[in-house]
Amino acid sequence: MIVLSLLFVSIASAETPVWRSGWYSQPPLQFSARQGDVETVTGLDVQLIRAITREAGHLLELEEIPWEQHQQLLKSGDCELAFGAPWTAEREKFLRFSAPYRQEENALYVRIRDRQRYPFQDAAAFLAQVRSEGLRLGVVKATAYLLPEVDAFVRDPANARFLVASDTDAANLQALVHGDVDAALSERLAAATITTQLSYGMTIKEHPAHFGKMDVHAMFSRVSTTEEDVEDFNRALHAVQASGEFDRILRGYYLSPLLQIAVGGRWFYLLDIIGTIAFALSGVILAHRGQYNLVGAFLLAALPAVGGGLLRDLITGRQPVGVLRSPVPLLLVAGLVVAGYVVFKLADRTPEGTERPAKYTRVFDTLFGFFDAVGLAAFTVTGVRVAVQMQCDPLWLWGPLLAALTGAGGGVLRDIVRADPDISTLKRGLYAEVALVWGLLLSLFLGAQIRHISMDQVRNGILVALLGTLITRLIILYRGWENPLQFNSRRAPTFRR
Repeated sequence: MIVLSLLFVSIASAETPVWRSGWYSQPPLQFSARQGDVETVTGLDVQLIRAITREAGHLLELEEIPWEQHQQLLKSGDCELAFGAPWTAEREKFLRFSAPYRQEENALYVRIRDRQRYPFQDAAAFLAQVRSEGLRLGVVKATAYLLPEVDAFVRDPANARFLVASDTDAANLQALVHGDVDAALSERLAAATITTQLSYGMTIKEHPAHFGKMDVHAMFSRVSTTEEDVEDFNRALHAVQASGEFDRILRGYYLSPLLQIAVGGRWFYLLDIIGTIAFALSGVILAHRGQYNLVGAFLLAALPAVGGGLLRDLITGRQPVGVLRSPVPLLLVAGLVVAGYVVFKLADRTPEGTERPAKYTRVFDTLFGFFDAVGLAAFTVTGVRVAVQMQCDPLWLWGPLLAALTGAGGGVLRDIVRADPDISTLKRGLYAEVALVWGLLLSLFLGAQIRHISMDQVRNGILVALLGTLITRLIILYRGWENPLQFNSRRAPTFRR
């Protein structure tokens, strides 16, 4: 029986038509990743094309091939399919194009120290500067660039002396970092991802000039495929889009890298550190008031600082959990606990009855409230980002829940450990609700724009969510608002974070 089953499977596999395609490293669009002990090819384009070919009743066979060689194989018919390519009249001569399935942009990268050297506002002015100054421009071999004047410049043999061609975007950007070229043209999302992954952000930067945006397609060899193959692909594309699988892949392989790039700079890291310090400081203050020992103080400081993120990662199955990705948060907590212990010991030695001036107390409370609000804002965005990264569906539900859990979950854990009968975060406070509301708004924005969202839109959405959370929390603190949606409206004094 088993032998017969295997025979039927092998016969079915033999009858299933195969589309052969090449790929080359261009994260997050196409790249190799290890899953357990197996090395697999994945990425936005790879996963989209796999879903579409499966829906079309075909098998997809992938082989790592440089892009220039891949196009030659399409011309000869030794390869049926390529993906992630814009239409050009030259390609139309030997290729068939599917319906567009996404858009891409080109970007120009320059060294940060040379930014003042490039005051141009558009591509035409840049190309004129390349010619007049003899600049070396890094390009990817056989790539069709999206602005006609740029593509014409790259393809003109007379300009060969200005060009340094590489096989991949990573090699192109590496040449820029090492000074082998003066500027590098690249696919925008791939360049931003590579720059983030390889920590090039302190050396090179995207130039603000516009270098083109266009639809991309799957390309079919005219020798080894037919018009019916393209029609099958297009029907399958529409079916995958209608089923929701298309948007799920976009969230995991397109939106997730965009969010990572948007929050990957030092500015967001600084916000995260400020929030960690503020959350940990609240635990140190409570430890002093409750006369805890150093271990107890560390626990009360660590829970609000990293506890929410730990709960979030355990619920979503994120590996490794955030607290294990970097020792910085726990080292900050430990340093604050030791510093707090020393400060409070010195304060306890002051003469009996000596009190801090009221103005210093007000200044401390104001600064603490501001930094705490900064941390809540950063943790709100982080919660939504993890929901996207872990492909939590629906995003409008899990985005705000993980935002609230990341921002307020650690404080709840701390108060539970303290056996606090009056957990202000869950009773009278308007704290988790702020993260919930702004996490929901950010999630709705990202979900609504998923098929057409750009890197700039993601950055703007994150900035609005950060400022919205921060300003909302500061207004609540200034006005002294408490939660109007309580089961019991009796007033009682509470400690507010």
